[in-house]
Amino acid sequence: MRRFLGRCLLFGMVALVVDLPFRWVMARLPGMEYDTRLQRLLDDRIDADLLVLGSSRASRDVVPHVIEERTGIKGFNLGYPGCSIEFQEFLLDHALALSHPPRIVLLVVDDPALLIPTTADFRLDRCFPLAGYDDVNKQICAHTGKSLALTQAFASYRIKESIHHLWDPPQVGIYDTLDADGAMLTGLRSAEMDLAVFGPHPRKYPTKHESPMLRDTLLRMLQRCKARGVRVVIIHPPDFREPRAPFIERVAELAAGKADIYHYNSTEPAYRDPDRYFDMVHLDREGAHVFSKELAVYLAGR
Repeated sequence: MRRFLGRCLLFGMVALVVDLPFRWVMARLPGMEYDTRLQRLLDDRIDADLLVLGSSRASRDVVPHVIEERTGIKGFNLGYPGCSIEFQEFLLDHALALSHPPRIVLLVVDDPALLIPTTADFRLDRCFPLAGYDDVNKQICAHTGKSLALTQAFASYRIKESIHHLWDPPQVGIYDTLDADGAMLTGLRSAEMDLAVFGPHPRKYPTKHESPMLRDTLLRMLQRCKARGVRVVIIHPPDFREPRAPFIERVAELAAGKADIYHYNSTEPAYRDPDRYFDMVHLDREGAHVFSKELAVYLAGR
């Protein structure tokens, strides 16, 4: 038995020694990322009075520097395409812990993905290169089933999903170009817009399919902001379809007393112009500037 325990101890010591170079790698992986926004948030290097949260409609439709030019409110966009509201909560929690937390949060909502499960996820791809941060590592373990204890012991196991970035660094995609204010605007145009015609598109909102987890996450976010004195404005962005009233009413019901609601000006001609959109639900660069000027007028008046 003593011999067996001795061999186990020797094996453990050898494993730890072999693992040491991976700790060096772990410290360098964040520097290979093209999207540094999450790292800046974790390092307390975001200094903004206004933060934009949401998924692709946040990142593509809201331009903080346009709002700042017209209101003097310094902003930053933390919208991540394809992210779930759970990921947005993770970002918000760290934003509220900044040495200079935001005074205003613009929460850009997706109809119906805000409350009804879709393909939106936690954006683990943005988390894997930052596994060296304990808070990020905990989220990775929670969402992948990895052993937290083993990740704390072995850096090689902790960074196994992103170690390939050493020889194959991530490349900026055509849809992932970042502006200095965090926005991810596009001048591209989807082929579907060539035949798109604005008009009524009857859409029901099935409340019975809402996820209690997503709903509770939204309510937690709103409550935390209210407790910290942070103003939340829930934004319904432009859409090349008629607005879905039941969804808008449901969000207003949940946010009552906790957030303001802003719905885009549906009479604005630009929002009925297919040349101002990338696709049916995302504005292009020019459309985003139109909408951000509209938001600036609203914010300046409140």
